[in-house]
Amino acid sequence: MFRYAAAHLQEGGTLIVEAPVESTTRAEIPFQLRAERTFGGTRYQHLHSVTRATGGRWNTTWGFVTLRGEDVLDRRSKTFDWEPVSLGEVTELAHDAGLDIEETFAGFDGAPFVNGASRVLVAVARKAAGGIHPVQR
Repeated sequence: MFRYAAAHLQEGGTLIVEAPVESTTRAEIPFQLRAERTFGGTRYQHLHSVTRATGGRWNTTWGFVTLRGEDVLDRRSKTFDWEPVSLGEVTELAHDAGLDIEETFAGFDGAPFVNGASRVLVAVARKAAGGIHPVQR
């Protein structure tokens, strides 16, 4: 993903990446209503849950329900299996794609990123001058 994005950026171009990171504050969330919108007589609900899986992995389930009054018109759900990454892994992937991480945040609200405590990393990367960095191993 980093190399694909970098290939489409001009020198100095910006990529913003959001990734779940290793965190001591991440907790399970039971399936619950996250948001609801009403348009005319139709209601749309977004539900979600987060549960632990094996081997340090997590599952997030999104549910979407469309209702007219109390009648369910449509119901869909999707479960995503994922594993948190580290700031170091994101930095390395960016660097290998010719991007430099310039700023990090704990979310799109601009809160400071705290390694090990923040649940999400929002990284602002810029395409390095001259393109891809040589891989250093």
